[in-house]
Amino acid sequence: MPQKNIRNLFLIRKIFLFFSWYFVIELKNNIFSSFLDRRVILKYVVQLFRARLQPCRYFLFCLLLCCSFLFCPPPTRAVEGLPPVAGYHSDQPVQAVAKPPAVHFSPAEEKYMRAKKRITMCVDPDWMPLEEIKNGVHIGMAADYIAIFQKQIPIPITLVPTVNWNESLLYAKSRKCDIFSLAMPTPERRVYMNFTRPYLSIPLVMAARNDMPFVDDITSLIGVKLGVVKGYAFGEILRRHYPKMTLLDVDNVDQGLRYVSIGKLDGFIGTLATVGYTIQKEFPNELKVAGKFDERWQLGIATRNDEPQLLSIFNKVIASLDAREQQYILNHWIPVKFVRGIDYTLLWRVLSVAAIGVFFLLWRNNVLRRYGLRLEEQNKQIREGEERYRAIFNAPNDAIVLHDAHTGGILDVNRGMMEMFGCNYKEALDADMESLSSGEYPFTAKEALQKVQAAMSRGPQTFDWRCRRSDGALFWGEVSLKYVEYGGKACVIAVVRDINERKKLELSLYFTKFAIDQSTDSAFWSREDGRFIYVNEAACRNLGYSRDELLTMTASDIAPQIPPQAWASQWRELREKGAMNVETSYRCKDGRIFPVEVTATFVEYDGNDFNCSIVRDITERKRAEKEMIKVKKLESVGVLAGGIAHDFNNILAAILGNINLALFDDELTVETKHLLAAAEKATIRAKDLTQQLLTFAKGGEPVRETSSLENVIRDSADFVLHGDKVICRYDTPVDLWLVDIDRGQVSQVIQNIVLNASQAMPEGGEIRIVCENIKCREVEPPFAAGQRIVKIAISDSGIGMPNNVLEKIFDPYFSSKQQGSGLGLAICQSIIRKHGGYIAVESTPGVGSTFTIYLAAAERSVEEETAEAPVVEETAHLKILIMDDEEMVSSVTGSMLARLGHEVVFSEDGEECLKCYREAMASGRLFDLVIMDLTIPGGMGGLEAAQRVLELDPGARMIVSSGYSNDPVMAKFRDFGFCAAIVKPYQLQELARIISNV
Repeated sequence: MPQKNIRNLFLIRKIFLFFSWYFVIELKNNIFSSFLDRRVILKYVVQLFRARLQPCRYFLFCLLLCCSFLFCPPPTRAVEGLPPVAGYHSDQPVQAVAKPPAVHFSPAEEKYMRAKKRITMCVDPDWMPLEEIKNGVHIGMAADYIAIFQKQIPIPITLVPTVNWNESLLYAKSRKCDIFSLAMPTPERRVYMNFTRPYLSIPLVMAARNDMPFVDDITSLIGVKLGVVKGYAFGEILRRHYPKMTLLDVDNVDQGLRYVSIGKLDGFIGTLATVGYTIQKEFPNELKVAGKFDERWQLGIATRNDEPQLLSIFNKVIASLDAREQQYILNHWIPVKFVRGIDYTLLWRVLSVAAIGVFFLLWRNNVLRRYGLRLEEQNKQIREGEERYRAIFNAPNDAIVLHDAHTGGILDVNRGMMEMFGCNYKEALDADMESLSSGEYPFTAKEALQKVQAAMSRGPQTFDWRCRRSDGALFWGEVSLKYVEYGGKACVIAVVRDINERKKLELSLYFTKFAIDQSTDSAFWSREDGRFIYVNEAACRNLGYSRDELLTMTASDIAPQIPPQAWASQWRELREKGAMNVETSYRCKDGRIFPVEVTATFVEYDGNDFNCSIVRDITERKRAEKEMIKVKKLESVGVLAGGIAHDFNNILAAILGNINLALFDDELTVETKHLLAAAEKATIRAKDLTQQLLTFAKGGEPVRETSSLENVIRDSADFVLHGDKVICRYDTPVDLWLVDIDRGQVSQVIQNIVLNASQAMPEGGEIRIVCENIKCREVEPPFAAGQRIVKIAISDSGIGMPNNVLEKIFDPYFSSKQQGSGLGLAICQSIIRKHGGYIAVESTPGVGSTFTIYLAAAERSVEEETAEAPVVEETAHLKILIMDDEEMVSSVTGSMLARLGHEVVFSEDGEECLKCYREAMASGRLFDLVIMDLTIPGGMGGLEAAQRVLELDPGARMIVSSGYSNDPVMAKFRDFGFCAAIVKPYQLQELARIISNV
């Protein structure tokens, strides 16, 4: 016979002997409810149900259940220790068992009571069976005790009626009542009450609905909504002892139990007496006592603390209570039912059980025989089921691992796990979480065990995990954990899926999405109906909409040039071409319309058609294109201006040279000389005008000469302000340092600034120009510390400029004037920078503006400049070759040189110049100096000719001459092989000075 069957027979025998012993004891004591209840029998029912033999379970269950109802009296619905409902409403006076012993009061206490005359008492008006006010009468257990106390106290105890317990508390605080009949001390109540020794000790219980299991541990009630009567002491005690417990106040016991009945509360906490009483009365089939607390309600009398005699009086009265009196009150309100006499039916019950037992043993032998036959068949089915389980277990490609829920150890694995991790079955069972994980936080054995325990406590878990194969290779796995009980043991099943390729794809998609979201270009995905399904951050930022707003819109909502009726044709065209690149315009949320370049691509995916559009804001590009057109126009104007200036300089060279030569004629009258001098001065002014045209045309390097700024500033300002309502005042020191400047370019700067100042004062005003010598105290780029600087400050009292205009004033093409080109101040800044200085501006709206120019002072002094007055001195006789294509320029230059006593040879271009030079070299009589025009239209110019001459004669001395004064060759003539440079038109004095220097 199987070992388990033998254990079952021993269990049956044990139960039979137990019942025999039980019945003997019952006959002896004649009380059936003292030693056994249904829980004892049910304990054996559970043991038999754990037996493997199914028929044995069913038979024993029926047998023991019959015995339970035969021998165990059914429990009543009342809570243990509580009487029927009618007992709680007794208002009969307490019958003392014997006359209580007399209480001896002190003289002070007797004096107090004589003066007091009566003691006022407040009670809880709705707290049965402890106490209640019914029809104005105090009833209940407390009322019986007060009746006993009244016999010992010589002055009356008077009831003060209240509506509820909270009102009783308020009355006590306001001293409307002297005592509480029943109260428990709390820190809050001790402020205004004293408390006697307790005379009632009642356990606390919890009432709940019938479907709630019994609660053994009060700490398991965390998070459960429990009700307590507002103002009751145990509410404060529970809140202090169990701060995490959720306690809600109710008005009274009835309300609390009603809330439990309808589901507003999960439970209600009160005394065993009051809760049991109310359940019997109001909720007999709905609620039950579902838990009992270790705390007990120690109830005594509370007395007002400003009359301490009351405390000692009632302590003495309570101490005089007789135990029999207390038992009488307890039995009156909470009686205990006893069954007395001998029940002769017990014998018949014993005999019935014995007969059933004999029948069961006979039946059991037959069952065991048939069971043995079925056992082998069941074992066969179990083996087949095990094989099916193994086949299913090993079928998936996913790894399946059975873990011990507590330790994380591996109990079993499938074939998929061995293939995925590259190990055999033994190695898999010997492995642990540490060897199967990457080991880098958060993929360590500690975190893995936490995941397993979370599956056991919180339910199934799914997460990505960094796994390690037996060869050390790492891969990503998706892990699903679920708690199960297998073979009576707590286990967790882990299913691992290799998602390494999916992770790579996710990473690639993340990088792609990140790149698109971080792009400055807008990205839109739309369907065939034009509705957007995806937009990036740039699209939201550029259009001013939120992502949610754009996802409710279509392309026609943001593209005014693509109305809804035109979208279908656009879509067809895109589908046919596959990709399109168009320029259109978009409308922002604020209504602003801006140009965009759209690169649209047709995409077909999973049977659906999409449009992926990359949109670039080309506002700046369009603006740049417009500016480029403007620049090209200016360039063409500049080329024209440069050509005019060059030709004009050649004309001026002839005019100025001839006037200059005429002035040396001694036969001229004074009046004629004055007229010629005026013409000469006007010609020089025309020369400066051509310089400005050349600066505007090319903005080239300045051709510097050491000059005084005073004359340049006065001539430039007076020229601009001629006939204007604005006057100009000058403040220039006598010893103002000289500067190395291009007089024409600096004159243009002064004229531009003075003209702007004049236009800022349309009603007239004053411009003040102040020059001064300063030294740089510290390094201030572009100047060095200690460097001498000439400062020019040009101030006006005009309208001034706000800060937003001031910041852009030197930007090209920026102008605050309607007719302004926006180039004037930009050219000024460029000229000053090329002179190695800088320009600054300060302005206050309504006050005026001040432009300040800083230029480095020249090394030469004022005295040296004065010493170099234009005096024509005779020099040694030189043989000079002139190369110029303009006959009038060559003629006047030749006259000047002849005036100076030089021999002159003329050539029209570079080829003729080289021919003349070779002939001179062949004759042995070289040229002492060559003056070359830089630009020869249609022929070899001075630059190329100079290089060729130097190849013939490295020691040749050459002067470059040009009407393009700001050509780089003129500014840096030595770099190109020339000894000096002279700008057309020039005077005899200037030509003589340069020849003498060479």
